[in-house]
Amino acid sequence: MYNVFSHPSRTPGRCDLDGSELYQRSDDVGEAVQCRLDLFFQQTIYLIDYYSTQGKVVNVDGDQKIELVSQEIVDVFHRAE
Repeated sequence: MYNVFSHPSRTPGRCDLDGSELYQRSDDVGEAVQCRLDLFFQQTIYLIDYYSTQGKVVNVDGDQKIELVSQEIVDVFHRAE
């Protein structure tokens, strides 16, 4: 997945793998993202407290490399089995 800040394609506007045109989805622009974040903080974030009191929330450090985050999530599921 490309982005203009930390992982741009080698050829601007083109996929490095197959050369197809890159585009930004209409729901991935600033206003749409802000709307989703507003809804999250108005409605959804309260579910964290609700499920935490039931011991059903596991925190995963998302500031790691993608591979480490993925492995940590897999490990959580294996411990739950």
